[in-house]
Amino acid sequence: MLKPAYRLAKEQDFKLLARKGRPASLDLFSAKVLPNNLAHSRFGIVISAKVSKKAVVRNLIKRRLTEVIRLNLKQIKPGHDVMILVKAVAVGKSYQQLEEALAGLFDKAKLLFPLKK
Repeated sequence: MLKPAYRLAKEQDFKLLARKGRPASLDLFSAKVLPNNLAHSRFGIVISAKVSKKAVVRNLIKRRLTEVIRLNLKQIKPGHDVMILVKAVAVGKSYQQLEEALAGLFDKAKLLFPLKK
């Protein structure tokens, strides 16, 4: 579970991201990214009931994505608010597939530090 400092919780933050956030999209996810004035990035995961009618399925995807983010916080650039929108094709994907897709999305959104050679 992400520490509260790394989570988006307020409805106004989500609305601001939806309105003004820079979009990035891949097969399984879309994201809205907006710079913040904090020393760390904050994340929110939005998964609609349209993705799956079963809360168990939606919560499983959300827990997996939260864990991927938690384990990779050091590779993610600080100072951004990120809203991740889950698409219906994410249902039934393994942890590794979700991890690869999220890494690709963060790379596309320019949220990852470049790899050192």
